[in-house]
Amino acid sequence: DSLAIGDLVVLSHEHGIQKSHRGQLAVVYKLDERHCSVFVLDPRRRVTGECWPNYTSLAARESDVGRLGNRVKITKDRLWTGKTGTVVLHYSGNHPAFWDNVKLGCSQ
Repeated sequence: DSLAIGDLVVLSHEHGIQKSHRGQLAVVYKLDERHCSVFVLDPRRRVTGECWPNYTSLAARESDVGRLGNRVKITKDRLWTGKTGTVVLHYSGNHPAFWDNVKLGCSQ
């Protein structure tokens, strides 16, 4: 299965990855021929940085639940717990985003 926008990946410990990002989780937001663009996450899964690793610099794909079009349910957030929605491309076109299905008039 190939890498896609919204995948959660683990950055490797390779020399080409910034030291503070090595071994960290990241969300893929753009795919290019030789590399991808990712938002680096902290342990609470908040964005702490950005990098552009080669595909060989990804240690593993942790999850594909955040792929565009997937339905998701928020489980660990102070305001959004229990909400269901769909992963869509943010209106800026730069990254995946959560779309609340209730606002769309869709059933949960």
